[in-house]
Amino acid sequence: MSVILEAAQQLLWEGGIKAVTTRHVAQRAGVGVGTLYEYFPNRDAILIQLANRSMRKRFQDAIPHFHESLDISLPELFRVATEYAVEVDRELLRFGHEFHARYARHFNLGNYYPLSNDRRRQQILDTVERSAAKMLSDRSDEVGAANTEMAAFLICRALRGMINTVVEERPELIHSPAFAATLQRIMLAIADYREPLPVKASPSV
Repeated sequence: MSVILEAAQQLLWEGGIKAVTTRHVAQRAGVGVGTLYEYFPNRDAILIQLANRSMRKRFQDAIPHFHESLDISLPELFRVATEYAVEVDRELLRFGHEFHARYARHFNLGNYYPLSNDRRRQQILDTVERSAAKMLSDRSDEVGAANTEMAAFLICRALRGMINTVVEERPELIHSPAFAATLQRIMLAIADYREPLPVKASPSV
């Protein structure tokens, strides 16, 4: 299977998504089309595995940044989150707009969850939202939102929804350097971000 995926990856790099067909992949991998179909029933199955591999690597690379961001300000934390989210969709768009429209919503935290595993996908989303709500609640000096659970839900869903809308209607905007920064400001508005007051120095005795 790995030789097939490597061949498909090479074709994707060299000729874009149109170059990745089952016939071309089989030829590049040096296997028969029948052998390829034993592992992948169609081209989409190959692309899903390539995207899954890429998403997992991207998520693993991002983990240290998320851990580091836990001790920084809310604006910086949201910056890390929005830039990661946008990069994920930029990566998935490399596989074509049709692929993105059909499968992007099934990729979460670096893994692909097909329709048959929608329950697992929902569990992950719920866990992310609970973690976001706790994070907001723990930052009471920065967050003015009275209902942190609702704020976390809106932040998670709004981020996903806005990125999908841009990809569907104005895909060129996802490559704008200002896009992630705009999403960051929206997240801060939902959380009702309030810059912490500076710590006053203790008066000398």
